[in-house]
Amino acid sequence: VIGAAVLNLQISTRQIEKQHGILKSKVNRVLRANKFHPYHI
Repeated sequence: VIGAAVLNLQISTRQIEKQHGILKSKVNRVLRANKFHPYHI
């Protein structure tokens, strides 16, 4: 999840959700735990 966000700063949480097959809430949780803000990736 973090790798996808770092490689493509324009990617959305929904796109990450579809690529990795995990829930959007879990994507948001992982991003927040690593100091990312879903509206700033």
